[in-house]
Amino acid sequence: MKPILITAHLYSGFASSDQWSPAIDGILGYWHIQQRYGADQFNIQQGLNHAMQPVDDLPLEHIEHDSIWWYAASFPIYKTHGSARRYLHRRFDQVQAEKMLPDAMKKVQVQSGAFKNARMAINHIVTDKVTWHVIGELNAIQSLLRQAHHVGAKYGAGFGRVREWTYDNGDEQLARYYRPLPIQYAQQHGIVGDRMTWGIRPPSRLIENCVDCVMPLNNANHQ
Repeated sequence: MKPILITAHLYSGFASSDQWSPAIDGILGYWHIQQRYGADQFNIQQGLNHAMQPVDDLPLEHIEHDSIWWYAASFPIYKTHGSARRYLHRRFDQVQAEKMLPDAMKKVQVQSGAFKNARMAINHIVTDKVTWHVIGELNAIQSLLRQAHHVGAKYGAGFGRVREWTYDNGDEQLARYYRPLPIQYAQQHGIVGDRMTWGIRPPSRLIENCVDCVMPLNNANHQ
């Protein structure tokens, strides 16, 4: 394994709810698991948290401390050319659905529940590229990212479209230390930053993957 700089060249930026996303190990994990199970089974399984497990076999270096492990993969690094608050709207076709309701049910509830109408805010980051530093196996990483045509949130609405993936020599120190780090590990290495609970490895939403972390300060981001 070697340090690699991964770059996603974008059409018009990406959507994210925080400054530390999208995570490259999460992107690689998504395509790795889909490749393992096939698209149909993957779509079923990703909605079942109890059926999901930490993705422990990505082509990235493992780092371990005090029985906790994570990947050598940095935060996203990008230059922000602008940002905008965008809104996506979900409207359930209530009129059409109510034509097919059983007699005992008079209407579909759209003020709450599964069919609730919603106006969802997202943060659109305008940038031409996003980079990550990792330590990993180049050929295996390239194979997975050939499938990735979007990065970030709300890709179904057209955000985060990737024009091209490119690769270069990476920075080992950024790959190891410019990422969420368990508090004791960060202290031992003199890393400072905000503290918060974070999904330290994919899938990030699993409770067992969430650890109290230091989010390193570094002027590499948003430069």
